Amino acid sequence: MGKLDSVKGGPRGDGHSPEAFARLAIVNLRKGKWKGIHSVYNGFNEAYRQYFVGRDPVHDMNTLCEEGKLFMHPTKGGVRLYLPEDGQEARTTDMVLASILGALPATETEDKDDDTQG
Repeated sequence: MGKLDSVKGGPRGDGHSPEAFARLAIVNLRKGKWKGIHSVYNGFNEAYRQYFVGRDPVHDMNTLCEEGKLFMHPTKGGVRLYLPEDGQEARTTDMVLASILGALPATETEDKDDDTQG
């Protein structure tokens, strides 16, 4: 059970959970080829504050991302929110280093070592 499962929005507090609200927003607000929505430019944050009075959308979306229920990618002016099945895989520093170093030619030292072995 997630930290936000008991939170309900709407005028009487009996509406959608934060996760359900975010999923509906992503599906209904995304445009064209884009699979995610911008939290600010699409109006998500303001709509969230109005639906969940007194709740912070940034904190709640971070919680949902930590639980694996959403995927978030930082971008100019906010974040892009994705459904986990549509999100890009997070790249760890080790993955980035492996990509960078794997694409580089061998150094001169490595070339000399190879020549002496063979």
